[in-house]
This record gives sequence, structure tokens and C-alpha cells, in this order.
Amino acid sequence: MRLLPKSLFGRLVLVLFGGLIVAQLLSAVIAFAERDRLLLRASGMRPAQRIADIVRLLDSVSAEERARIVAVLSVPRERVSIDRMPPAEPDAEPNAREAMLAAALRLAIGDDRPLRVTVREAPGWRPERMPRGPMGGAPMHRMPHGAMAMLTRVRLADGSWVSFDAQLPRDAAELPQRLLLTLVVLLVAVLVLSFVAVRWVTRPLGVLARAAEELGRDLRRPPLPESGPTEVRDAAHAFNAMQARLVRFIDDRARVLGAMSHDLKTPLTRLRLRAELLEDEDLRARFEKDLTEMEAMVAGTLDFMHGLGTAEARQPVDVMALIESIQADCEEMGGEVRVEGTVREPYVGNPALLRRSLVN
Repeated sequence: MRLLPKSLFGRLVLVLFGGLIVAQLLSAVIAFAERDRLLLRASGMRPAQRIADIVRLLDSVSAEERARIVAVLSVPRERVSIDRMPPAEPDAEPNAREAMLAAALRLAIGDDRPLRVTVREAPGWRPERMPRGPMGGAPMHRMPHGAMAMLTRVRLADGSWVSFDAQLPRDAAELPQRLLLTLVVLLVAVLVLSFVAVRWVTRPLGVLARAAEELGRDLRRPPLPESGPTEVRDAAHAFNAMQARLVRFIDDRARVLGAMSHDLKTPLTRLRLRAELLEDEDLRARFEKDLTEMEAMVAGTLDFMHGLGTAEARQPVDVMALIESIQADCEEMGGEVRVEGTVREPYVGNPALLRRSLVN
């Protein structure tokens, strides 16, 4: 597939990154699904019993005592006030959260008296003092920016209304933002660690690849260090063992050819001495030329097997002259060689190798 990275490092990073993204998305979906339940439990279900107890207490005391009780019960996160006038009818039907909180509050109070529950975004950042209620209740405050507020109004037995303006815990209200921040931090941390871990794991593969490439140019290169994890040590050990076997193989073949070359040098020397005794100078020159080629081939083969062979310098070669020389040698031995066409430009190459390939 074209979308897949070509390197092992890229594919491992892609798999880890993709798996982590999927896991984080599933975690976020689960967390957001639980958010409403957590908010309800943190902000409404637990205070329901407290509000019911306060309502019963206010029903049992006189109007003068209510003002003192309201002042005592008001705390920074929950302001209590009393109003003679009923609250205005809501513009919209209560949502599921408000209906659930109202049902829990009715269950805690134990009767069907009128009540209103409103959950809203708390507006404003700077606390703003609100007017005191008619009964001298504690002043109301707007909640900090970004928080949630729950306004609960319950009718008392004498027809007045008690209001509870409670601020939801900021931790619960800011759950999505904190969750997203946590997921992002976790994602970045795991990605960085995954990048470092994958790079650390795949680095020996790069070292092994470079060593294999160098082995083709230098059979006697230094062996790989056998360090790191068990798998890396095993791979390095196997590579070094292969290199040692190749060196032994080449050395054995070189020793065999070396012995053969020594055996060949003796008859070649005898042939050279006998060629010197030939009276025909032209024949003697051709003998010496053939002997020189044989010695060069033996020496080149030995150098190659020892790993010492180096590329000879390339030079312009007169191809026509080379072909005519080969043709003359073949005709001298009774062969028939026909040459068609001509080569006008010299060919840059190795004369000995060209001659050997054409003769073969």
C-alpha cells in the first residue's frame, strides 16, 4: 500500500500512534458519557437531602428566626435567600438533568410542594453582589466564569419561597477541559516515548544493514560488536560467524590456487626457456606473449581469491587492432575467423579482459 511507510521505524510508529489514538478516543467517549452522571452526583443528588432538611427547618420556625437561620446557612458556594414573591414561570421545559434533580428533591422532602430547579452556566468572572432578599437574606453572588450553577426554589408552608443558589464544584464543571488536557498530555508523552523506543529498537537493524553493505566491499572489515538485547546480540553473532566462514572459504580457495600457481609456474618457466631456444624470432615472440598472458591470468585469479584484486585503470582500446590480433592467432592455429564491419572509435576499457572475453 502506498500509504504505508517504507521503513520499519515508520510502520511501528504508525501502528503505535494509531492504536494510541483509538484508545484515547474510546477513553474520551466513555468519560464524556459518564460526565452527566458525575455532575449530577456531585452537584445535585448529594445536596438534595441538605436542601430538604433546611426546608423542614424553615417551615418549623417563625419569619424572624428564618432570617437569622438563612444568614447562618449561607456559605460561599451556596447562597440561601427567602422571597415572598413566587418565581417567574420558566420560559422552557426543564431538561433531563433538571427534571432528575427536581425528582430527587421531592423524594427527599417527602411531599409534592411546588419547586423549581435550574442548572445554568454561571455568567461572569468577577463576583457580583446581588441585592438582598426582602427578608434580609444573605446577598447572592454570580459564580466564577466557566463554572456551573444550580438555582433551586422551594415553596415553604406559609407561601414564601426559599432559594438556594449553589455553585457546582469547579472540578466537575471543568471535567471535559481537564480530560482533554490530560488526554493530550498523555498522548504527547506516549508518542515521544514510542518514538524513542522504536528508534532505539530499530537502530541495530540499520547498523546490520550498513555492515552487510560494507562486507561486499571489504570482506575483512571489523566484526560487529555483540552487545545490546538478546536478539541483537544473536543477530550480530550470526553475522560475524557468516563473515568468518566467508573469510575461511576464500582463504582455503586461495591456498589451493596458490599451490596450483606454484605448480603452473614450473612448466611455464620451462616453456619460456624453450621459447628462448627458438631460432624463429616471430614464433618466439608469440610464445612469450602467450606465456605472459597465462602468467597474468594466474596472478589475477590469485589476487581475486585473496581479495586483493583492484580494478585496473581503464584506457582507450583500439578494438579493430585487438580483433585483428585475435584473428591472426586463431588463423595461425588453423582456425577460421571472419570479421565484418569496422570500429573507428576507441573503446575505453581493460585490454586484457576484452581480449579474454573475445577469445572465450
